[in-house]
Amino acid sequence: MLSFLHWQVLPPSLQAVIGDVDGRGTDLGVFLFIADLLVLRDGGCLILVLPPEHRWPSEGHRLDALRRGDRLSLPRLALVPRTDFLDWQLPNPNGLPVRVNWRMDFHNPVTPDHFGGVPVHYLTPNNTPAYDLSNWTYRVAELAADGLRYQSYRAVPSSTAPSGYQAEPLGPAVLLEGQHTMPVVWYAADGAAFGEGDLPHLGLANQYLTHYRLKSEYEDLLSRCALPVGVRSGLVDQYGFQRSEDGEPRSPEQLVLSTSTFMDLPEGADFNWKEIRARSLAEHRAYLSLLDETMRRDALVPTQNRGAGRSETEISLTAGQAYALLQSLATQKTSVFENVLEHWCSLTGDSLVPGAGLALTVTPLTPPPRPLPTVGEWLTLHERGVIRAVRCLH
Repeated sequence: MLSFLHWQVLPPSLQAVIGDVDGRGTDLGVFLFIADLLVLRDGGCLILVLPPEHRWPSEGHRLDALRRGDRLSLPRLALVPRTDFLDWQLPNPNGLPVRVNWRMDFHNPVTPDHFGGVPVHYLTPNNTPAYDLSNWTYRVAELAADGLRYQSYRAVPSSTAPSGYQAEPLGPAVLLEGQHTMPVVWYAADGAAFGEGDLPHLGLANQYLTHYRLKSEYEDLLSRCALPVGVRSGLVDQYGFQRSEDGEPRSPEQLVLSTSTFMDLPEGADFNWKEIRARSLAEHRAYLSLLDETMRRDALVPTQNRGAGRSETEISLTAGQAYALLQSLATQKTSVFENVLEHWCSLTGDSLVPGAGLALTVTPLTPPPRPLPTVGEWLTLHERGVIRAVRCLH
């Protein structure tokens, strides 16, 4: 629902590249949709408005380049996940940043190790490739007295540095003279301060993990109860050993059974089947049902397809909570995009028209109100004997 957007009076330079806002062919709507996913997953993400890579001596040269379709003569939008946003500096707790550090995924190709002729790739706990520090490009944007300065670095191994790596600049720094505002926007679901933000569904995620664990335990217990276990008695002593004819202890031979196997047991030995008692199955099943209902309530699911039907009041209350959450996210997204447009226009020189931005309407999830019957409908029901005359009088 948050992805159904309507653009309102976008700057001409942004409208010209609306299908490629990041220099990689990403549409503006898709770009904001990915930002929504990062916010819901991590609690926040950084939106960068990068300056043009191609710089020209005059405005006429820049306009000629734009007429030729030079994409790098315009700014680019970039998304930085929270895990790649390394550091920032604020002049005060409520101020805007004066320095931000992040890393880009322009890493070098990783040559996999081989184990027995099979290539092996190392992964992090997040199931992403475990790249070395030297396989990333690190960027720093810092406000100085003469303007906004950009610098890129790479990490090179060093035997003298305490961390084992040393920062090496990648080319000269880029200075934007007269630019005294950091063109970055922090997008958080709850409107938190810069660099902060709680996970929107952390409690629900913990419930999913608990549900997964309990479901696995329940299925394992159910399998154990349904699978008989073979038991032999009288074959080993209290220490688990079988005595030979000479009285020497030895481990008993492993018992293997199949559908066509017959065994002769020695005198005094016994064999039977015993099943585990299923006392905790009912408790596990009841707790899983309760956890399912709690997860549905916390996930703001307005309806369900199993069990007794829910009343209209219950559906309206639950849908009202979901509507309030979506409305809050829509308001935050609209505000963030307005800030992005301001930074874009400050880099391109376009004038920001009042009312520029996006329109996002969140429709209520409650059922539509039922229209009241007309007088003719009441009379028809009375003539057919469905209702009594006293009901028509009310």
